[in-house]
Amino acid sequence: MEEIEKKYEVLTFKDYMSLSVRTMPIILEGLTKYTTVNKDELDKPSYDTLNYLENIFMAADRIHMAAGVVSETHELLTAKDRINVSEELADKCWYLSGLLFLNNNRQVNHLFDFKFEENFDGRLPYWNSLLAKLSGLNHLIIDSAKKELAYNKNNQITDEVIKEYLILIQEFADLFKIDMNIALANNINKLYVRFPDKFTQENAIFRNIEAERKVL
Repeated sequence: MEEIEKKYEVLTFKDYMSLSVRTMPIILEGLTKYTTVNKDELDKPSYDTLNYLENIFMAADRIHMAAGVVSETHELLTAKDRINVSEELADKCWYLSGLLFLNNNRQVNHLFDFKFEENFDGRLPYWNSLLAKLSGLNHLIIDSAKKELAYNKNNQITDEVIKEYLILIQEFADLFKIDMNIALANNINKLYVRFPDKFTQENAIFRNIEAERKVL
């Protein structure tokens, strides 16, 4: 296979957030695509209905990201090698970045302050302790997204919850001695292989796994 050029070697999480939104499918666009009315011209019942639909679509976007964070857990725990572990940790970051994007009204939150920094001091975290944290955060995230969609409950996946999950990812990375700033860069490189221009459903389904693996 021909050599695939890497666009990035190292990325901070802040830079990663700005780059990751390029490939995020926004379900709300499905509503705006068919809605050309001016909301200010609607009567109150119609206005309320449109607002309700927008909230439903926002909740659908959030449950997509929440489900992604959780579903990547199986791939992480069944990873074949260290490269694969690094890939799955970064995949979780893509979904967490998406949740931050939604929390900030579909804009990159440049004020979100988090840095991946190696914290390996020779003491390895207990595996069972990491799994317990992972299980608890997964439950919190997917349960909150479910309640927002089904019960119209306010979003509970706060930036602080997301930061807690990112800290857990750093703990997993320390365990496998993975530099997450390199992992984030490789994740963006992989997504450029999958989506050269922007997200498309076709490219999401028909992936070139061999080419993606090449940039990792």
